[in-house]
Amino acid sequence: MSMAEAAPVSPFAQVCEKLIANGYSPLPISPMSKAPSEFRGSKWRPMANWQRYRETPATSFIMRMWGQWPDANVGILTGTRATATHVVACVDFDTDDPDLLLEMQRALPPSPVMKRGKRGYSAFYLAPNGTQGFRTTIVELLTDTRQTVIPPSVHPD
Repeated sequence: MSMAEAAPVSPFAQVCEKLIANGYSPLPISPMSKAPSEFRGSKWRPMANWQRYRETPATSFIMRMWGQWPDANVGILTGTRATATHVVACVDFDTDDPDLLLEMQRALPPSPVMKRGKRGYSAFYLAPNGTQGFRTTIVELLTDTRQTVIPPSVHPD
């Protein structure tokens, strides 16, 4: 296969190494989906037991394999241990009310990593071990074993 015919690099492959280097645990997400998935037998299928990567991240061999899957989007696990005392947390603001978003932004320190959503945005932080997640109608704190799709993924919405 010539350079001109090389397969495009998936969103997962584009950012996987950088995510790992910054303490995140990435997962492959099937195209136009929000679900952790596996590419087997030329088809995308739901990934069984993807939560196991919270405590023990996938090996570099597995990450390289995931990076070769066609059009693999990328998600990150929340609640994964980033340091000895902190886990990856995501604060998901689900509103398009600009005044409410501004008030919520004022309540938290600036986030080094953010993503824009259909409504509102998600901000990523390190939270002390044991921080409990919660959910209301407009804000959700993800600190347990959940996952969220991140750029450069092509989001289904």
